[in-house]
Amino acid sequence: MSSAATTSSQPLNPLEIPELLDHCIGFLVVISPRDLVSASLVAHTWLDITQPYLYRAPHVLCNICYTDDVLIKFCTTLTVSAHLVHYVRSLTLLEGNVSSAAMGRISSLGFTRLESLSLSIQNSRFFQKVTPLLMLASLHRIKLDLHPRFPFVLHVLASLSPTIEHLDLQCARWDRRVPLNAASPSTPSLQLKSFSLTIASSGDKQQSFEPSVLHPLDISHLKGLALSNAPWISWDTIPQQTKDVLRLLDFSGNLPPHGIDLSSFPNLVVLRTTLQRVVPNRLRRMLTTICSSNRIHTIVFILADPLGIDSEEYTQLDRILLTAPLYDSGCVVEFKALPGFEAERKLRRCFPSLVSRSMFRTVTRSSEMSRIWREEIIDAL
Repeated sequence: MSSAATTSSQPLNPLEIPELLDHCIGFLVVISPRDLVSASLVAHTWLDITQPYLYRAPHVLCNICYTDDVLIKFCTTLTVSAHLVHYVRSLTLLEGNVSSAAMGRISSLGFTRLESLSLSIQNSRFFQKVTPLLMLASLHRIKLDLHPRFPFVLHVLASLSPTIEHLDLQCARWDRRVPLNAASPSTPSLQLKSFSLTIASSGDKQQSFEPSVLHPLDISHLKGLALSNAPWISWDTIPQQTKDVLRLLDFSGNLPPHGIDLSSFPNLVVLRTTLQRVVPNRLRRMLTTICSSNRIHTIVFILADPLGIDSEEYTQLDRILLTAPLYDSGCVVEFKALPGFEAERKLRRCFPSLVSRSMFRTVTRSSEMSRIWREEIIDAL
C-alpha cells in the first residue's frame, strides 16, 4: 500500500473537524472568554475560527479601560489585518485617558458591520472625533453617556444614524426648557423600538417631560421603554399609538403624582420596577389599574433593600396582586435580589397568596444582572 493511501486512510483528529471545532470555540465564548485567547494560539486552524469571536466585541474580551496605548495597538492590528475590521459587531469606547487623536484613528477604521456602540462623551472635541462612528449605517443599538448639558446633547442626538433602533441614553442633566426639535427640526427621525433614559439630575422637577419634544426620537413604534430618575415624565402625554405597541415598561425612582394607568397599555407583557422598603401608594394604585384586557405575563420587582422587606406593606401588595386579573392569565411575579436565603424566606412570608397560587418566583442576581436582564428583554422585542 502506498504512503499516500496510508495517509488518506488515517482517521481525522476530532479537533481538526471544522464543525466540531467551531462548536467548542463557541462554548468557550460563553463560559471562559479568557481561554478563548489561549485557544487562538494552538494552531492556525484554531486562529481562523477564534478570530471572529475575539474581535466581535473586543471590549468584552479585553475587560479593561481603554487608554491611548490600547487603542493605538488595536487600531494598528486592524490596519495591518484589514479583514478583522469586518468581525467587529460591538464596541465600547470609554473616554478616560484617551486622547482625541487616538479616537480619530479608531473612527477612521471603516467598520462595515458594527451594530452596537457604547460611548462616554465628555466634551465637544471627543464628540467631533467619534461622529463618523455615530453615523454608521450598520448601527442598530447605541448607548450614550453624555456628561455635558444642553444644548450639547441636542447636537449628539441629531448626529445619530437613522438606522438606530435601540437607544440607551444617560444624561447628567435634562433641561426641559430646550426642546430637542429646536436644534435641527429637519433631522431625520429615529424610529426607536426601545428607549432607555437615565437622568442624573432632572433640573426643575416641576416641569413635565413630554414626548412631543423628543425629536429626532420617534417613539410611535416603541416596544420597550425604560426610565430611571425621571419622575417628572408626563405619562398622560404619551401618544396612545405608543401605548398600544409598548410591550416592556421598566422604571425606577419615584412614580409620577397621578401614577400610571396600566389599562391604557393593552399589549404590555413585561412590567419591571424597583421595590423600596416602603411601598408607595402610587405603586399600589398603579397595580389596581391592571384589567382583564391586559396581557401582562411577567411582573419583576428589583429589591433595593432585601433586608427591609419584612413589613405589612408587602402583605398588602400581595393581596393587590392577587385580586388583579393576573392569575387566570398565567402571570408570574419575579423578585430579583442579591443571593441570600434570608431574603427569599422573608419574601415567601410576605407574599403567601402568590406562593400558594404558584405566581411567585425569586431570582438571585449579581450587581450586573439587572442590566443584563433588561438588555436581553429588549433584544427579544
